[in-house]
This record gives sequence, structure tokens and C-alpha cells, in this order.
Amino acid sequence: MTTMGRSMLILSLLVCLFSLAPAHAFPVAPPLESLAGLTPGISTLSDAAQLYGGYDVVLPGNFSSYVSGERATRAYRWTNGLLGQLPGLVVETSYASQRIDLIAIDDYPGMATSRGLTALVPEQRVVELYGFPDYAYELKFADESILFHELFYIDRGLLVVLGQVNGRTNWTVSKLILTYPTSLRNAVSLRNRYAMNGQIVEDITDVYRVWARMAFAASRRA
Repeated sequence: MTTMGRSMLILSLLVCLFSLAPAHAFPVAPPLESLAGLTPGISTLSDAAQLYGGYDVVLPGNFSSYVSGERATRAYRWTNGLLGQLPGLVVETSYASQRIDLIAIDDYPGMATSRGLTALVPEQRVVELYGFPDYAYELKFADESILFHELFYIDRGLLVVLGQVNGRTNWTVSKLILTYPTSLRNAVSLRNRYAMNGQIVEDITDVYRVWARMAFAASRRA
């Protein structure tokens, strides 16, 4: 199985796990951030179409459930002409509205957050642009091999997923997910619950902040 295919399988399994959290009621406050020129709670599907043209495919959404948002969503994907596992831009809406509730960039470096963060850059770039995360988690297989890291920036509504890319020694930004801060708070609560029960999630917030301080200090000396 390819790295990307493995990633999608993992995401599907985690959606089943993390979608147990209750969905929040709307309306909720939009995040202090944009991604690909769009903002959840403000932008609509029509806004995305004006920026990027017609979407390539519509599928049942899964990113919203992954971050404890709406459980039943539509995912509109712009794939940049790529096939296979469909890397690119994803926006998710409820079935009853064209308001965008979540934006994701999946393994595609062509679109950025309002501060300039893209996918497929080293993890150090995240700290340079956004500082230390509010929460950080490590997700593992039962055999203790690491799947990926998650960095939560709650008020900005930003979840950064770090993966391991062939040929790179450091962790790399594989996904950027932008949604409502309320959803991310729910997601953090659920991950803490699983971490306390010794399941596949480990809270690495304190350890990650120590590493980030050291890495940031080293980069400034270089």
C-alpha cells in the first residue's frame, strides 16, 4: 500500500473512533484564520467555485467527523488534475447548506493559510508561523509504531497533521484542517479521554513544546 493510501485508511479508522463526540449546535464563531482564501462559517461553496472553478468530485465528508464537527457532510474536492487518493483542496458543508464548515488541504502544497503555511513543509515552519501549539497528540498503532502527530491551534481553528514522508528525516505537514474552534475543543476533549484510557492517542503537548523551543532556538542561531 502506498504512503498516501495508508494515510487514507488510517484516517477512515480514526473517523470512526473520533466521531463518537457530540456534534455542536450552530451557529458558532468562525476561526481567526483562513485557508486557501476561505473561512469556515463565512465562505460558501459559491465562493470556492469563484476562486477555483468547478469541483472535481463530491463525496461523503469525513474530515468534519474527525474533528468532532458535523457527522453528515458533503465533501467537495478540487484535485488539481490528480487521480488516485485525490490530494488537493477539500471543503465540507452540511447537507442543508452551502456554508463551508471545514476546509482541508491534503498532501498538496499549492494553497496556504492566511499566515502562509502550506502542506509538505517541515514541521519547524509551523512553529515559526504559529508558535507553540495549544495541544499536541501522537497517534499510534497497537504495535507502538507512530502514525502521525496532530498540532491544535484552537482559537485559529487550525489543526496541523504531521506525517513521515519518504526521503525526509523530519516530520512533514501532510494535512491542514481549518474549522470552528468549538469543534477543535470537542476534538481535544475526546482525545484526552482516549489518552487517559491508554488507547491509541498520547498527549505529547509538554514534550512537543520543549522540542519546539529547542528547534526554534537552533534555527535562530544558524
